[in-house]
Amino acid sequence: MSTTQTLPPSTPTAQQILKLFPEIDTQTHKAPAPSSQNDADLSGYDAEQIRLMDEVCIVLDVDDNPIGSASKKTCHLMENINKGLLHRAFSAFVFNSEN
Repeated sequence: MSTTQTLPPSTPTAQQILKLFPEIDTQTHKAPAPSSQNDADLSGYDAEQIRLMDEVCIVLDVDDNPIGSASKKTCHLMENINKGLLHRAFSAFVFNSEN
């Protein structure tokens, strides 16, 4: 009689994440990253949406430890999310009762 055991998917280490995503910057002081203004992946987006993709996100390992930074675009590509790229994020909604 044989048994089958399902193992949870392995979680990548910080070093594995950095190898998977060479665009992650691990330096704290750096020159500005190239702009997304002429990026073909963002065709169809308005100028403000494209500008926002240049914002920098904090990249994390699976234990929520910062390991570097990458553009919002890099962090939000489904291809990267599916590979295990994690980043810190928050949303704030501000309402004005007069409008």
